[in-house]
Amino acid sequence: MRGLILYKQRPGFFRPQAYGINRLLEYAQENEIELKYVVPESLRIVDGRVLIDGKEISKPNFIIPRTGPYTDSSDLETIQSLEKLGVRSINTSSCIKVVNDKFASYQVLSQNSIPVPKTILAKLPVNKEVIEKEIDYPMVIKPLSGAQGKGVILGESFDVFKSIKDKEFLIQEFIKSSRGRDLRVFTIGLKAIACVERIGPQGDFRANFSLGGTVRPYPMSTVIEELAIKTVRALGLEIGGIDLLFEGDKFRVCEANFSPGFESIEKCFNLDIPEKIFNYIKDR
Repeated sequence: MRGLILYKQRPGFFRPQAYGINRLLEYAQENEIELKYVVPESLRIVDGRVLIDGKEISKPNFIIPRTGPYTDSSDLETIQSLEKLGVRSINTSSCIKVVNDKFASYQVLSQNSIPVPKTILAKLPVNKEVIEKEIDYPMVIKPLSGAQGKGVILGESFDVFKSIKDKEFLIQEFIKSSRGRDLRVFTIGLKAIACVERIGPQGDFRANFSLGGTVRPYPMSTVIEELAIKTVRALGLEIGGIDLLFEGDKFRVCEANFSPGFESIEKCFNLDIPEKIFNYIKDR
């Protein structure tokens, strides 16, 4: 089996997914899987040939995009070109395009009767009357794409919009019962592998592990499993990280990720996630 991991490495840019990439590479080396780490900018398709830094390589059987929220149109075109050559992308370019656009993904989930916070696509200048009629304070303001809670703020009043610089952004209902905590469900195929509770630093309404929060195992109930699987089916995700917000004894989907980290999942449950990922790829 031959494969490529696609990841965007930028000068001076911290690699938040180094753990996952290294684990995949280590497992591949130990199990006779030919796997290379590739920056999308170095990959070219010329007359049906696959080139890395101008040198032709054997056509891979599969690619694993780990480009996250930094995926741009050029990256998607590269993935699409490989798909046209018969290379299996885990996840597909069409899935990545939707998942990376938070508003588009919310629309898909809503159309499939999956509970999400009330969400408005907004532009500057913001219409105060319209926003306050639809969503109460405090309200969550987040960029159209992004990860690890970056750029997400909690607005206590209309003055919060004075600090917004993005031309377009999302305004979202704040689920108070989930302040500072949420669930991350890791999925492969149509299976929910494990679930962890993420608890943010004291005083922070976000629960991201990357922001200094803590993670602990959380029991996988039927409700959690069914909601996670319904979400990945609607979005077409093969490998996914589904974030759920607490709402009483129910949950709402906060967002979905197509290249989720899995360090906390492995450590909480003593799981071998690369083994499960590559077994999934082999089966297909």
